[in-house]
Amino acid sequence: MSARNRFVRLFSRLMTLATCFAMLSEGVALAYEFHPADPGGSLQRYQYHVDITGQLSVQGEKQALNSPLQVQAEFTYGERRADDGTSATELRSLRFYEQARAVIRMGKQIAITRLSPAHQLVRGRVSGQKLSLLSPHGPFTREERDLLDVPSDSLAMTGLLPTEAVELKQSWSPRPETLCLLLGLDEVTHPAVQAALIAVEKNIAQIELTGKLTGKVLGAATAIELNGKARFDLKQGTFVDWS
Repeated sequence: MSARNRFVRLFSRLMTLATCFAMLSEGVALAYEFHPADPGGSLQRYQYHVDITGQLSVQGEKQALNSPLQVQAEFTYGERRADDGTSATELRSLRFYEQARAVIRMGKQIAITRLSPAHQLVRGRVSGQKLSLLSPHGPFTREERDLLDVPSDSLAMTGLLPTEAVELKQSWSPRPETLCLLLGLDEVTHPAVQAALIAVEKNIAQIELTGKLTGKVLGAATAIELNGKARFDLKQGTFVDWS
């Protein structure tokens, strides 16, 4: 390579560095892209803890009977995507539950539900706004179906990601189909929900989900106020955790 060509290449690199430095000095915001991991990638491991407390009210002949209600559930499983990754509303996965257990306390009564060993292998499917979990080794019992029907399923979380690059503090509106999946609703009406990129540190993006919505489940109207957080690994293309 001639001295002239080396000078031209060096000058070009210096100009590129100078341009980047000038952009940072002027405070030009960086935009981050959210790409889910390749469906054919490594196995992802998830762990859930669900803790619900409240009052169970049953209408008696003369007055309502109230009993304290507490639900504590633990889920641990590994999951691998089984779709081709071309659609955010048509997803497939195969997962194996190492643990799926719930303890329900109603007054002085205690009920414990577990996933049977025969049903630890589960096929997951998202189609539109419906999430289906099926066992290749026979149908679940009613108790097992209720046990696995938890909000914010890992397969549904992908729909929360923005479809375009976003800057810090920028927000976007999740699709109604995604909100149905995340909250276990049959229908979402009048959503006023926003997701926002709050911070990025060491390739970990912090997302906040806030707002209100109305919807229906089993024909009954419901109103929900959201205040959730999630962390997404921009390099690995997977959610680290959410709450």
